[in-house]
Amino acid sequence: MKEIKNTGNGKKLIFLDIDGTISDFCGTMPESAREAFKKVKDNGHKLCVCTGRGKGEIYPWMLQMDFDGFICGAGAYAEWQREEIYANYMEPELLEALGSLFVKNNILCIFEGTRCNYVASAQEEMSDYFMEELRKRLGREKNVLPKPRAVADWSELTEVNKLSYRNDGLQKDEFHRLLNSSLQEKYRDKLTLLDYSIAPGEPLAGEIMMQGVHKAYGMELLLKHLGMKREDTIAVGDGMNDYEMLQFAGIGVAMGNAEEELKQVADRVTAPIQEDGLYLALKNLDLF
Repeated sequence: MKEIKNTGNGKKLIFLDIDGTISDFCGTMPESAREAFKKVKDNGHKLCVCTGRGKGEIYPWMLQMDFDGFICGAGAYAEWQREEIYANYMEPELLEALGSLFVKNNILCIFEGTRCNYVASAQEEMSDYFMEELRKRLGREKNVLPKPRAVADWSELTEVNKLSYRNDGLQKDEFHRLLNSSLQEKYRDKLTLLDYSIAPGEPLAGEIMMQGVHKAYGMELLLKHLGMKREDTIAVGDGMNDYEMLQFAGIGVAMGNAEEELKQVADRVTAPIQEDGLYLALKNLDLF
């Protein structure tokens, strides 16, 4: 088992995914996690949320908690002590090209931004239907994601880090061919696609972001800003967009509910979120 290393003053910077790690997919955080955060902070360590969500998608109650930093949009945006450190936004021309392509082919596209999420006015009804479908599946009284702002003109899109899509009609290979054949050559090699299905048998969904931008990218830039070493970092996550984060950190911990492929690259595996996995992960690393 990889041992935790103490360099400098021995204090650690802990990067934490949101969905499936800090909170469940219904937005509920175990009370044990809240307790662990207080103990970790009391011992002088720092906490940084590191999520695929845009800042505009983070639960308001979570933004009000005593986290030292936030890395959002899967590494495209970072702030420390409520001050923006850097931001990597997609070009307006690219956003228009992708948006027009998805609207034309009836593929739901949500633009994830720092201030809010956006959807084309032509797809607002489709977006509302998806949000309601997701709410029912999770058994929630309210939607777990904020309603995107509908835009009638692509110029209204501002500070967009990445986008999410839901494709009901095309197979994965067909979807990729559509993108490659429709985008200008200068953009084809600058994008990363992360495909997934929300549940087995569900339509293809996924994310599109700028190539090279991922959670570890954000971590590295934040560490450079703070003058810290990666050996002094710990990362905890459960999804495949946490892959680079766990590999980059001094210690990478996979939740017990994580995908098996992620567990393979983790230094440690803790219990599932429903069994106080985050609390146990931090405790077993002697952070309190």
